Formats: sequence, C-alpha cells, structure tokens
Amino acid sequence: MRILFVTWSAPGHFNPMVPLARACLAVGHEVRVAGPPSCRNPIVSAGLPAVVCGEDVDLSAIPTDGRLRAWDEPESWPMGWPQRPGLLGPAQTDALDCAADRQVVVAEAMLPQLIAFGRWWGADLVVADPLTFAGPVAAAALGVPLVSHGWEIGTVLHAERAGRGVHYREGYAQLFRSRGLEPQPASRVLVDPCPPSLVAGGEGVVRRVPIRHQSYTGSGAVPSWLVEPRERRRICLTGGIATGKIDGGQAKRVLADLIELTGDLDAEILLAGEQGTTAEPLPPRVREIGLVPFSLLLPSCDAVVHHGGTGTALCAVAAGVPQVVVPRSPIYGEVGHQIAAAGAGRVLPAGAERAALTSAIEEVLTDSRYPKALAGLRREIEDAPTPAAVAERLPEVAEAAAGARVGEPV
Repeated sequence: MRILFVTWSAPGHFNPMVPLARACLAVGHEVRVAGPPSCRNPIVSAGLPAVVCGEDVDLSAIPTDGRLRAWDEPESWPMGWPQRPGLLGPAQTDALDCAADRQVVVAEAMLPQLIAFGRWWGADLVVADPLTFAGPVAAAALGVPLVSHGWEIGTVLHAERAGRGVHYREGYAQLFRSRGLEPQPASRVLVDPCPPSLVAGGEGVVRRVPIRHQSYTGSGAVPSWLVEPRERRRICLTGGIATGKIDGGQAKRVLADLIELTGDLDAEILLAGEQGTTAEPLPPRVREIGLVPFSLLLPSCDAVVHHGGTGTALCAVAAGVPQVVVPRSPIYGEVGHQIAAAGAGRVLPAGAERAALTSAIEEVLTDSRYPKALAGLRREIEDAPTPAAVAERLPEVAEAAAGARVGEPV
C-alpha cells in the first residue's frame, strides 16, 4: 500500500507515529509523512520521507478574545471530563471549542498541497493524528480510508464536534463542504499505543487497534556521563519539548518553579529540554542536559517530574520510572489523573508548595505500590501487537475503516 501519514505538529504528535511508519517501510509498504514546514526536520531525522504542506500557522497570533482563559485553570476541570463533557461549564466548553477552531486554521493551510500530493502520488490510505483535521478531509477528497493514530490517552477524541457532542463544529464541516465533500469523523478507527489502564476516553468511543507503545522521542547520542557511576538518586525535571516550542517563556517558568520546589531533595536533578531556565546560576545539584531523547535518558532515572505530556508519561511508564505530574492545562491534568489512578505516580496542582512536591517525590521513590503498578502497565504494553504486526494488518484495518461503526473491535 501507499500510506500517507499526516501530522500538524512535531514532536508530540509526530513521534508516536514513527514506530508504525518505520514498520510499514520494513514490511514493504510505501510511506510518506506530510506536515507543515516545522515538521520537515523531525520527519527527516526519523529516517522518513517528508512532504511539506502549506505554511506554518502561528497559533499565538490567532485572536482568542479571552476564550482560552479556562485553559490555564486545570484544577477547575472535573476529572473524567473527556468522556463526560456535560460536566464542563460554559467557559470550559468554549475553551475546547476555541482550541479546535485553531486546528481548522491549521488544516486549511495544509489542505491544498496535501490533497494535490495525495492525488499525484496515489495514496491508498491516510493515517493522521486525531487533531490533524487535514487528515480526514484529505482522505475524503482522495476517496481512501482514514485511520487515526493516537498520541495521548483519549482526551482529544471528537474534538471536531461542537462541545464534544453529536454535531460537527461549523469550521470543521466547512473544510469538507467547501470541497464538495460530506463531513466525516476525525477518528473512527484508532491505532492506539496507550495501555488500556491509562485510556481516558472510555470504551466504545472509537474502534481501537492496539499497538505496542515504543518510546521514540527523537534521535540523539548517549551522553558519556549517563553511564558513569552515581552516588545519589537521579530525578529528571522537564517542562516538555512541545511546551517549549509553543511557549518558551512558560516552559522556562515551569522549569524555574520546579527547580525551586525540589530544593530540599538530596538528589541529582537533570534539567531536560531545549528551552533553558531563568535560574542563573543553576544550583550545583542541577545538571542542564538539553535535548537528550527521553527514551535514552529515563531508564537511568529514579523518578521524573513533568508537566503532563503523554509522550513523557508513556516513556516513563515503559521505562518503569514513577512520575509526579504538575499539569499546566486540562489535557495535561487528565493525563496526571490517569497516571495517578493507574498507580504509576502522583498528580499535584500547578500551585503546589515545596513540601507537597518533595513529599510526592519521596513517596513514589519509596512506596512499593508504584513498582508493582508499573510492572502491570509494562505487561499491558508488552501484550499489545508490535508495530510490525500492525503494519502487516494495515490493508485489513484500512478495509475495516472504510465501513467502521463506532464501538466495534478491529
């Protein structure tokens, strides 16, 4: 098959697709990966052929008229809101709608070149992440099946529907209608690398195709200091690579806050990410390491403290490392709640005090419940089909996607 992978953002949305895309090449499929210009280098660095579509959209330049204010108050969002959007207040629902409206702008920028390339190349299947609205439109325009590829725990499923309800939001529907097409779901069949115990979206939301999570977090070299003997516990602090790309100022504030909050710990602190920190000079116990891929770094750590990104969370689970999540958005908050509910770590509010964070880190480092829970989650990962097995099945999955009905297994 000729399989066109589509993403709008790297690394957070693109990286989870890499194991399947590589496996597709290995089993004989042809693969192209399409995205805006900012995705070109990450795609090429992963050893995959890139197709640049449209221009990058500066999300921060799109007026929101204060509609995203609730986004900055993750503590106010009820646990379980992705599968029960009726729990949300008007301001929270409006924040979700505003975030999705911005994805419509991104899709419109990508679609002319994406559809043109797909027709020229003769794509047989489109694989897109659930927030890349250009994916389902391109699949409909090309007359080929769409398969979604998960990159998180289910919080963004059905973002194309107003208020996460029954009806398509107008901007999303217009992407289809302006091209003479009937609107289609953004996620009907989902290749899902998330362990079942961490899925927040509930069963029956989409037809799930399980795939084994493999932690691809970018290419890089193993630092020499990583294998040197150490005398103290090692804790990784990160504000997230994606956070730094979207809002470097916020990422710096997050890291500076975490450095301050972990001041009482007798541990080596690794400061991961490319955005740097406002703390100058850094305390002696803190090592700023830049962009070491988490798949190389986290297995050497005793714990990780992070913002709630699913890439970091799942990489830590796969490495058997407990985590403390300090979320800065409702999606990150839901990731933290699921991690805590599964026993893989703790979640704290963004305004947590030093004593609370120190206590949470000490707990995940010393309580035997966390290694036990992590062992169970790692078994779930190992029990899922490998990317190679899913790649072999993709023709069958594509055929099922063409006539899929929500809630049926594939």
